[in-house]
Order: sequence, then C-alpha cells, then structure tokens
Amino acid sequence: MYKRQDLEVARAEANSDCPPQRPGCVEPAGGKEAALLSAAVSLQAHVGGTVSYTRLSLTRRRPTLPETYGDANSHIPNPDLRSESSRKLEVGLSLPNAKGALFVAADRDVIFLQKAGPQAVQATNLESGSRVGGLISTDIPLGEFVLLGGSYHWLNARLRRPNERETTVPRSPKHSIKGGASCVSDSVPIDAGKSVNLTSDVEALW
Repeated sequence: MYKRQDLEVARAEANSDCPPQRPGCVEPAGGKEAALLSAAVSLQAHVGGTVSYTRLSLTRRRPTLPETYGDANSHIPNPDLRSESSRKLEVGLSLPNAKGALFVAADRDVIFLQKAGPQAVQATNLESGSRVGGLISTDIPLGEFVLLGGSYHWLNARLRRPNERETTVPRSPKHSIKGGASCVSDSVPIDAGKSVNLTSDVEALW
C-alpha cells in the first residue's frame, strides 16, 4: 500500500500563511517562535470520500528575539516592534487524491525585514497587509510502488506602508509549482528489515 506521508512535495497546505522567501515568516522548522495566540473555527461536510470545509482563523505572534534585540550577525535591534496579527477565511475541498483551497486574509502590524545597511537588516512593523490566494495539490499512484505528486500555489500579497500607496510584497513569488515522485517498497528488506524509500522533487517560483 502507498504511504502518502512519504511524498513531501504534494501538500496543498504547504505555507498558505508563509509564502516562499518571505522574510520574517514564522515557521517552526526555521527556528522562529510560535504564535502567541491562535484560534480557529471550522465547519466540515463529509460526503463519501469528499470533505469540504470552511475555516475562520485568528492568529497573533510576538516578534522573535533577533527581531527585537538584534544579534551578532546582521539584525539591528528594534525594541518598539509590536505583535503581528492576522485574520483568515479559507474554504477548501479534499478528494481522495487531490486537495484545493481558496483563502483571503487581513494582516495588521506585519513584521517585515528591511535593509538597514550594506550587510544589515532591521525588522519593522508595516501598517497593514492583505493576502488572497489559492492552492491545489494532487498525488497519483503509478503501479504498486510509485507515487507522483504536484502542487500549485497562487498568492497575491500586498502591503500598505504608513503614508504610502499599497504595494506588492517584495521577494514573495506570486506563483509556486512543486512536483515530485516517491518510490516506496516494504517488500524489499534492507538493513535488518528497513524499507526502501526514494523521493525526488522539483520546485519553480516566479
């Protein structure tokens, strides 16, 4: 049987809140601090193998230690940083081999890294921001041991700085495509019974 968790590249929920290459984005794997407060209300409908849902989520996160107090590398301290807050409404559909979702979010006091010198950056609060996006993913079995997967993520992220016109988020790609393949076999024992698991993937951002 296929182990869906072995295919890491086909995740529809892959960072709708944290677009690729966005400075200051909170991800546990990146060593950032977790949100100070997170709450969500979700409604789901199950029909056969299909699940549809509507989710309203509220999050708030404090600045990290380097963002507030700086570090020995390149962060300049900013003790006046405020916590970042976000409200997001998301609707989605999950099928046996595919997922899709649309979301809209409103952000306040967005924490963003700004250049403060040739080799220095400083975290600052921007007045407000908004995100509208969608994502789809699928994983398709080929034969008994091969699983192909892919995902597409579209994001329109905009920021409004104080006394300035609304602009797009720098270094935040609008389109992200991921694809990959996973080969899993529990029937080929190696090293005292461990299974074979080979995964490859490719990603494009623009």
